[in-house]
Amino acid sequence: MTNKLYQLMNWPKIEEIIYSECDNPHELLGPHRAGKQTLVQAYFPGAEQAQIVFEGTGQRVELELADEDGFFAALLPRKESEGPAYHYLVKGKDGSENVRGEAYRFAPQITESDMDKFQSGIHYTIYEKLGAHPMTIDGIRGVYFAVWAPNVMRASVVGETTLGKGSVQVVRELEFGGAVRYTAAYYLTPRGHAIDGVGIVPQVTVVTGDADGADEQMALAVDTARSLAKKAK
Repeated sequence: MTNKLYQLMNWPKIEEIIYSECDNPHELLGPHRAGKQTLVQAYFPGAEQAQIVFEGTGQRVELELADEDGFFAALLPRKESEGPAYHYLVKGKDGSENVRGEAYRFAPQITESDMDKFQSGIHYTIYEKLGAHPMTIDGIRGVYFAVWAPNVMRASVVGETTLGKGSVQVVRELEFGGAVRYTAAYYLTPRGHAIDGVGIVPQVTVVTGDADGADEQMALAVDTARSLAKKAK
């Protein structure tokens, strides 16, 4: 790694990303202006090699491995606003190659005005921002999804295996507390496995409630949350 690139690395923030403690990954990941150049950072757990592939030209730029856990970085000789669209070509330790989109090029769909109105209790169309909403951003089709989760530091998925939409969901902290989660691009697991049409197996599996109306998923979700809270203390 060149000395200039090394100096641009925010090592404490990189550690937060690796240990899932970062509440604003947009601040670090993706393309960011660095003077007259653009610093691109990406995290692919378990990967040993990654390249930036520019759309249209097919030009490739090798990313440098900043941390052996799979954190990569590269310095591009252009401003962020001047850079063409790109995707990543990621090679795993098992030799597999996967294409990954740049999830962090999409700005959050909840604006400061939305947050101000929501905090004041006067956002009468908040249903247009929270929940799932199909949309197309910069030609990329996906499902935008957001949920209000005040004071949440970590979450576990409880339920049944999903159908799989093959999309990336990003968490962004809100200024007044809590966070929003939204879909930004297509998704592969940290080990490079596509979930489109396959789904994700939850950490805790439980089927929907029985005929008596008991919500077993909700009950187990509460128990799981309490267990995580005890471990965090």
